[in-house]
Amino acid sequence: MDVTKELLTKLKEAYPEASLYHFHKILGCSTQSIYKMEGGRNKMGADTILVVCDVLGIDPQPWLLRAEIERAKSDHRRQILTEILARYTTAAALGALAFLLSYSDLFIDFSTI
Repeated sequence: MDVTKELLTKLKEAYPEASLYHFHKILGCSTQSIYKMEGGRNKMGADTILVVCDVLGIDPQPWLLRAEIERAKSDHRRQILTEILARYTTAAALGALAFLLSYSDLFIDFSTI
């Protein structure tokens, strides 16, 4: 699934009572653009991705990188961006794991191990 569809899906899950019409007000684009995004005819630009990520409270960096990978016209550019994304996600995962391990005694009863 592409970035635009994934983010729209996340918005719908976060706000199930909202319609696509409501999302155009939140995202600052026309209703026609929203319907085209859902239909796969339009892609979210960087500004829209930033707004969606802000609304959802998620980190926009991997989404922006993935969108650039989708738009890349050359294999070389796509490869470079994919490597950057892999480094970013690995670093983020390691950071989260380190954080969880530093507080593991709060979650794990070590006397049972």
